[in-house]
Amino acid sequence: MEVNVAATASRKGRDVSYTLTLEAEVFEVNIHIPGEEADELKLVASSRWEDGSMQIGESAGVPVFWSTDDGMVAILIGADDENWDIALSVPVQVMDSIIGAIAAA
Repeated sequence: MEVNVAATASRKGRDVSYTLTLEAEVFEVNIHIPGEEADELKLVASSRWEDGSMQIGESAGVPVFWSTDDGMVAILIGADDENWDIALSVPVQVMDSIIGAIAAA
């Protein structure tokens, strides 16, 4: 599956936040990530589902949870990582594109 990744930065004084857009043929999702959480994305590829998910950013007004299992990153959008409303999986290699897009924003 090809996933297109884009990120834009919003700056208010010293504060920065990012809007991350993930788009594929069958979905598009926008995730808002505070600047202080952006570096945590570098740990997602090594965070295993068995060890718990990482809460980074929000989408549609609720938290976003990230974890990796068997070469895929699960992105869970909802109240918590077990009672989510929206879930999608992307190949773990997409994390490099996400990290690069945020660094370039």
